[in-house]
Amino acid sequence: MKHNIGNTDRLVRVGIAVLLLLCGLLVALSQTWNIVFMVLAAYMTLTSFVSFCPVYLPLGINTSKRKI
Repeated sequence: MKHNIGNTDRLVRVGIAVLLLLCGLLVALSQTWNIVFMVLAAYMTLTSFVSFCPVYLPLGINTSKRKI
């Protein structure tokens, strides 16, 4: 799998994932919105750990400096 997420992008994704997780757990919204926030937090965390974002692929975005 080719990496397309750089280190800065990974840190931003983890930060956003923490905020989404806190919103999903602490903000009193409908259960549907809480689930949406939790799923997005999980997606952001997973993509930051594997350094690959499938959404970036069709858009041609690559923030990684690695050449593989």
